[in-house]
Amino acid sequence: MKYLLKIYCVITFFFFSLSEIKAQESCTGSLGDPVINIDFGNGTDRFGPPIPETNYNYVAGSPNDGYYTIVKASD
Repeated sequence: MKYLLKIYCVITFFFFSLSEIKAQESCTGSLGDPVINIDFGNGTDRFGPPIPETNYNYVAGSPNDGYYTIVKASD
């Protein structure tokens, strides 16, 4: 009985080891150039300009429901 348990453990170990190796091989290579490259410009202002034609109201600060803001960097 102990012999069968050892065989079962060895087979299970190899099965899970091979699946880990296969998972690591699936994500190799370059994913290519970015699809979207948005640049909000540069400068010293913390908040960006409002976007035209939207149903939301622009606010240069922390927005509540129904408002939006564009921030240079999050803290």
